[in-house]
Amino acid sequence: MSLEFFEPSPAERPPSTSPPSGRAASSALRALRDDDGLRWVVYEWIAPEQSPFPGRRSLVFDAVSVVRRLTDYPAGWVLLSDGELLALMASGR
Repeated sequence: MSLEFFEPSPAERPPSTSPPSGRAASSALRALRDDDGLRWVVYEWIAPEQSPFPGRRSLVFDAVSVVRRLTDYPAGWVLLSDGELLALMASGR
């Protein structure tokens, strides 16, 4: 199994991967591609104090054209295979 961990350069990072009002929960980032070739950056995020749900953690799946957030995800998400992460995203749980 091959895992890709990296810190994308500002030019690589889609604008929504650095929410100005939130903060990263961890420094772990995963990059993967779905079956259509769309590149996703996956990371954990904590809602800011101004949010209706301050402090709530979510797993963010960020592509250039869409962002998805899951609030129910396994603590060991970073160890999941690309296929398992994509299935988790598709499940919307």
